[in-house]
Amino acid sequence: MCFRSGIPAGRGVRESGGVRIRGRWPMVSGCEDAEWAVLGLLVDDVFSFAVLPVDGLAVQRTWHLAGMRGTGNRS
Repeated sequence: MCFRSGIPAGRGVRESGGVRIRGRWPMVSGCEDAEWAVLGLLVDDVFSFAVLPVDGLAVQRTWHLAGMRGTGNRS
């Protein structure tokens, strides 16, 4: 499981049947090897966590520092 907390980089909007989540979470540790992601976000201005399957997320490989590539720290 990868984990990113602290500054909530995403927002959730309540809709019928659930919450729609949007945002970007830079430098998420372990994202290349995880099956689930735990992401911090704001829902109705309240800090919340979402647990999502990683295969439903897009990983943008913008982190180009050689020493960090092996850690899965990519946004």
